[in-house]
Amino acid sequence: MAVDEQKLRRSLHDRLEATLGADEAALLMEYLPPVGWADIATKTDLDHLAIATKQNLDSAIKDLKATLLMWLMPTILGSIALAVTLARTT
Repeated sequence: MAVDEQKLRRSLHDRLEATLGADEAALLMEYLPPVGWADIATKTDLDHLAIATKQNLDSAIKDLKATLLMWLMPTILGSIALAVTLARTT
């Protein structure tokens, strides 16, 4: 927290204490964020994060499916070829 912000918070607390009393001033100050308002995430920020996360997961699932298909298809085809070969030899 910057020095100016600390001074501002202290000034606000002093003013609240003079107006409302010590307990009420302390209670209201507890509800203020511990950092500047610029550091607080908004609902829009969270919505954007949710969209980006979904896109990343969708991409990861697509890549996983492609990888599995790349490895499974030769295995399946090889198994079929082996089964046909074994069936012909018996």
